[in-house]
Amino acid sequence: MGEIEYKNYITDAIYLPHWKQLNEDERKSECRTKSLMVVLIWILSGLITYMVFYNIRTEKIKKTLYRIFWVERMLAK
Repeated sequence: MGEIEYKNYITDAIYLPHWKQLNEDERKSECRTKSLMVVLIWILSGLITYMVFYNIRTEKIKKTLYRIFWVERMLAK
């Protein structure tokens, strides 16, 4: 296979030299690690969202957010 042409030269300067040094197994491992990090961040953000918006202790936050959005809706009319 030929080399892939890249348009973003800044990204190339940062990532490609490192990427070219890796063999196939190391590339797969690095992709898995990044994918796992993305999934963990997604789950963590979901938990934080749950704690903020659905927890009983945060009724004041929910009421405040509702008031803000209600005022914005009234101003938009």
